[in-house]
Amino acid sequence: MKCNATALRQLAALTLPLAALSAPTVILADQTPAPPTAATPRTAVQGYRIDDWKAPSSEELIIRTNDGRSFRATLMGKCFGLKFTDKIAFVTRGERTVDRFAGIMLPDGTRCYFKTFEPVSQPTDSREQAPSR
Repeated sequence: MKCNATALRQLAALTLPLAALSAPTVILADQTPAPPTAATPRTAVQGYRIDDWKAPSSEELIIRTNDGRSFRATLMGKCFGLKFTDKIAFVTRGERTVDRFAGIMLPDGTRCYFKTFEPVSQPTDSREQAPSR
């Protein structure tokens, strides 16, 4: 019985501080919570609509669709080998849409994931046309 009482005291000593951490947040009467903002639409492209792509750098990918739209995907870091390959595979999360949660896979198996995925306002971008040195 002595072991059980000691174990209960130790358990109580551990759980009381945890209960204080999970206390509900209190909002004072004169404070009003911010109104919910409208969700921004998700920018995504169906995989079968991708017509062409170009890698201006090892951290950026320009994707062109068959309806003429262009998208810029910035990568989480440098994707070594991207500028020197002519084949990539798009890696998606279950859906067959390419969005900011997707990435690419190079022929050697290297995977590079997107940081951002956004539409390009003009199909021809000045950075895209800059000569590489």
